[in-house]
Amino acid sequence: MAQTAVVMAVYHPNEAFLDKQIASLSAQSDPDFELIVVIADADSSDLVRTVCTGHNLAPQIICPGHRMNAISAFELGLQTACATQPAFRYIALADQDDVWHPDRLSAGIAALEHHQCDLAHSDARVIDAYGQILHPSLFALERRPKNVRTADLLYQNTVTGMTVTMTRELAEHALNFPPQNGTHFFHDLWLALVASTRRGIAFVDAPLVDYRKHGSNVVGPRSDAQTFSLVERIAAYTLSRYLARTLVDRGADPRPVRRFLGWRGLGTAHLWQALKECTAGRGARSRIAGWAFLSIWARWVWAAQRGLMTGFRNGLSEFDAKAFAFAPGVQPAAQQPEKPRQRTPWWSYRDGRTALKAKPELAQGPDRVVIFVPTLNPTEAFAGIATAIDLGLGLLQRGQHVAFVATDMPIAQRNATRQFLQSRLQAPWPENRCDVFCGVTDQTLVLHPNDQFIATAWWTAQIAQDCTRTIGRSDPFWYLIQDFEPCFYPWGTEYAMARASYDLPHKPIFNSAPLQQHFIEMGLATDHDLCFHPAIQTNAFAHPRAAAGKRRRLMIYGRPDVARNLFPLCIDALGTWLEESGIGKDDLDIVSLGQRHEDIELPGDIVLRSLGKLSWEDYPRYLASVDMGLSLMCSPHPSHPPIEMAMAGVRVVTNDYGPKCLGTLSNNIISVDLSRDSLVQALHTAWIAGPASPQTIDLSALGPEFDEMLDQLTAQLRPSQMAAA
Repeated sequence: MAQTAVVMAVYHPNEAFLDKQIASLSAQSDPDFELIVVIADADSSDLVRTVCTGHNLAPQIICPGHRMNAISAFELGLQTACATQPAFRYIALADQDDVWHPDRLSAGIAALEHHQCDLAHSDARVIDAYGQILHPSLFALERRPKNVRTADLLYQNTVTGMTVTMTRELAEHALNFPPQNGTHFFHDLWLALVASTRRGIAFVDAPLVDYRKHGSNVVGPRSDAQTFSLVERIAAYTLSRYLARTLVDRGADPRPVRRFLGWRGLGTAHLWQALKECTAGRGARSRIAGWAFLSIWARWVWAAQRGLMTGFRNGLSEFDAKAFAFAPGVQPAAQQPEKPRQRTPWWSYRDGRTALKAKPELAQGPDRVVIFVPTLNPTEAFAGIATAIDLGLGLLQRGQHVAFVATDMPIAQRNATRQFLQSRLQAPWPENRCDVFCGVTDQTLVLHPNDQFIATAWWTAQIAQDCTRTIGRSDPFWYLIQDFEPCFYPWGTEYAMARASYDLPHKPIFNSAPLQQHFIEMGLATDHDLCFHPAIQTNAFAHPRAAAGKRRRLMIYGRPDVARNLFPLCIDALGTWLEESGIGKDDLDIVSLGQRHEDIELPGDIVLRSLGKLSWEDYPRYLASVDMGLSLMCSPHPSHPPIEMAMAGVRVVTNDYGPKCLGTLSNNIISVDLSRDSLVQALHTAWIAGPASPQTIDLSALGPEFDEMLDQLTAQLRPSQMAAA
C-alpha cells in the first residue's frame, strides 16, 4: 500500500493541460503514491481514466453524481483519503492544470519529516497556457512572507493548495471544513490555519510546481499593487474573525488570534501589524491590516449613529449582521450570543392591521351597518378614506344606523371627528343613529346580532370576516374596492394577503367601471356588482384661466413614495422630452404637486420645484395657472388628478391601464401606454397642441353616480335595518 495519497479535483478540464499534469505526476521521483480524483463536474470520469491510463496510473475515481465547487471536492477527496485502509501517512494536493516538478512529492515529504510539522508547502513558478515562464517565483510576485504565524494567515493566506503536502492527522483534524455560503475562503487557508495551531508549517524555498495562469483559473495570483474594494476589505476582516472563532471552538489556543475574536478593543494590534507590513515592503498586507483597524472603528461609528434611533447595542448587532452578509455569507452559530437578549413571539409576524386591538363583544342592539375605515381623523381623510366615510354618511342619510370604526390610527379627538362627519353630511345630523368607535384604543367593540359590515381596504376585509363570525353569521360582508390593492406591494406577504382578501365571502362595491371591468377580466367580479364613478366635484375646477404669460407652466403629480404613481418614470420621460425638444427655462416652468420632495435639475437649465400638497381650496385655483400636466398611475382605477386637470383646462398626459383609457373622456387628456417613448411623444403632442379650455366632463362612462349606487346598496340591505329617517 502506498504511503501517500495525492488528491486532485477535476472540473471540466482542458485535456491538454490535464495530460501535462498527469504526466508530471507519473514522472515523480517518489512513485509511492495513490492518485484520488474527485470528479467535481460529474462528467469527466472517462477522460480522467483515459489520460491516466496513457501515463500508467490507476487512479481511484470518486464521482459524487452531482456538481460541486472546488472546496467541497477537496473536502470529499480528503475524507476518502482518511477513510482508506490501510491508512495513508501523507496527503498531497494537486490541481488539474498545473505541472509538478519531479521532486514535488519527495521534497514535501522530506520537509514534513525534517521539521516534524503538519504541513509543508513551497514556492511555484508562474507559466502561461503554453508553458512559457511568466515569473520564476510566485512568492516574489505577490511579496508573500515565507514564514508566517496564525495571525499572519488571517490577514492574507500565503499557502497555495497545489504545493501542499500534509500529514494524515492534520487532514483528520481539519475535517469537516467550516460551513460557508458559497466560496468565500478556500481549503488551503483552512488547512494552513489548523496546521499553524498544531505542529506548525514548513516552507520549501524552491519552486516545486509550475502554476499555469490562464483564463479559467478559479483563483489567480495578485500583485502587491492590486487594489481591493471596500466590500472586499470588510469581507476579509469579517472572514478572519469567523475563522479565528472556529479555530478556538475546535480547541486551538485563543491567544495567537485574540485580536480577531471580538470587536471590543480599539484595534491597535491591527494598526501595529499594518506598520510592520509596510516597513517590510508588503503594501497589500499592510493595507489589509490597516482596514482591519478601520473596520473596528467603522463599527463604533455606525453603532453610535444607529444608536440614536435603535439603541447602541442594536447598532452594533446591525453592523455585525451586515458584515457577515459579505463573508462568509451567513452569521455562524459560533458568533451568535449564547443567551439572546430577547425572544420574538410568533404572533409579532402577523400583520397587525388585520386584527382590531379592541375586543369584539356581542350584545343586543339595533341593526347597523358597521364600516371599517383605517382612520377617522379629519387631517388624514384624503381620497379613498373620504370616499369610504361618504359611503357611510350616505347610508346614514338614507335612514340606516351606521357605526364607524377606525382600524389603524387612533382617533385623536372624538369631538373633532364628529364635527368632521357632520360637516360632510348634507342633511340634519341624526343623533341616535351614528356610533363612532376607535378599534385602536377602545377596550371593546360592541357588535349586534344583525349587524352588517363594510370593509374599505384589504386588511379591513379580514376584520369584517372575523366580526361576521363573531356574531355567528355566514353571509358575506360588503367590500368597498377602490383599486387592485395587491399591486401596491412587491410579490410577498402583503401582496398575497391583499389578493386573498378577494377570495373571502363578500359583495363588492367598485369605485369606477374600469376597475370593475379589471376584476371581471380576472374572474373576481360580475357586471351585476355595484359600481360608481369617482366622486369629483366638477364645479370646483371651473375657475377662470390665468392670463397667458411668456412661459408656460407644466405640473406633474409627484409622489416619490407611492410606487404606483411612477415618479421615476415621470422624471425620466420629462427629462428626455426636454433634452430632445430643446425647450429651456425661458419657455417653461415645471412644478410638482402631491408630496414634498427635493428639487430636480432638468435639461434646459430648468429646475423642477416641489410644492408638496395644496389645500382643497388652493388646489383648484392653482390649476387655473397650469398649461400642461403629467400624471401617471399604474392601476386600473382612474385617478382623480388627470380628470381634475382636464376640467381646469390643463392639457394633461396620463397612461392607459387595462380597461382604463381616460383619453375617451376629454380631448384635454392624452392617454398612452406606459413606456418612456410613448410618454415623450405625448408630451410633444401636448406642447404643440397649445393651451386648452376648461371643460365639464361627463363621468357616466366611469360608472353610475355615487348617490345612485347608494340607493341600490340601501335596497339590498335587509328591511329590518331600516330606521325612521
